[in-house]
Amino acid sequence: MKKKNVFMYLLKWYAVILIVGITIFGAFVSYFIYERDQKNAQTAANQSAGHVADIISGKNSKLELITRDLLSNQAKVDSMHRFFEMNSEDYLNYSLHAEASTEYNYLPLRLREIYYGDETVQSIAISLVDEKQVLYSNLANKNGYLVDTVPQEENGVRLQKNLLNPATLEKMGDFYLTLRSKEFKETLSTYGEDLPVSLYILTEQGNLVFDYQMDSKDESKEVLEAELPKGTSKALETLHKDYFVKHVTLSNGYQVVTLISNHNVWFSMQNSLIFLWVGVILLDSLLIWALYKIFSKYNRQVKGILYSVEDVSNGKLHARIDESSKEGELYAISHGVNAMLDSINQYIKDIYELEIAQKDANMRALQSQINPHFYIIR
Repeated sequence: MKKKNVFMYLLKWYAVILIVGITIFGAFVSYFIYERDQKNAQTAANQSAGHVADIISGKNSKLELITRDLLSNQAKVDSMHRFFEMNSEDYLNYSLHAEASTEYNYLPLRLREIYYGDETVQSIAISLVDEKQVLYSNLANKNGYLVDTVPQEENGVRLQKNLLNPATLEKMGDFYLTLRSKEFKETLSTYGEDLPVSLYILTEQGNLVFDYQMDSKDESKEVLEAELPKGTSKALETLHKDYFVKHVTLSNGYQVVTLISNHNVWFSMQNSLIFLWVGVILLDSLLIWALYKIFSKYNRQVKGILYSVEDVSNGKLHARIDESSKEGELYAISHGVNAMLDSINQYIKDIYELEIAQKDANMRALQSQINPHFYIIR
């Protein structure tokens, strides 16, 4: 029966233990990375939605103050109607006359003050129930001019507030304040530095008023637009399958939705996992190589001892173990074996010499017994 190679047996089991141990460690770290990236994705979605919601809430509060100040008394209500009814020159004369009565409210000046007070304002529109045209003001014409309908804003977030008659509290029109998209995009860039965020702003009725995707390949807008006719809840439920979703409803009814794609999270995670598992494989290989080198050196020293012992057993009594190539306990064993062989050889030599001496003594005794007989014969 062939005996096992102890060296290979130990090397195999040490390698198995190391590989299993390091692999388990790598699995734990992978799980930690998975949990961390999942948590980071949801946190980024939550924080970006919260920040955007805070911006809109702050602007909505400011919009409340603006509309309240525009129609704080009947004179200001009349001034607004005059702007729609008069040409620019007549309205200016009317405003100058009103200034003398301390009820001056030149609407173009008030509009410019709104722009100067908030650099995020992109445009302003005012529509009155009993007026066919709409007052529209933008960065190019802050004083405002009359148009047939409220223009669509392709790149901005439009907030709307009812205009109420201070005397009757009846609705007399709408005030539209459009914010630049730059502030919202900067917010997403802050929270989406590692994972691209998509932003959608909906009205209370579920109409999409603003969208922005940091990832140009993101298809969430198509999914959202396809599902919104079924209701906001249904649309969010569908998005939850492929995205980390945060939905915030504001006091004015607006809804903020931020999304982070599961695909982007997995892609980000894979980069970390690739580095981890390449490191695990390299570490396994390095440790196995180191074990092989250590065991090989040890094995060579053991074989040297065995070969020397085998030579002695085959009759080469003067064969000795080379102690210069041995280390540690193997050196002690080699030195001990060599000393033992020297002692055995010396013992054999002593026995041999003793036997020779004994034979010489016996021969001399025999010779002393034989010699007298020779003398008698003579």
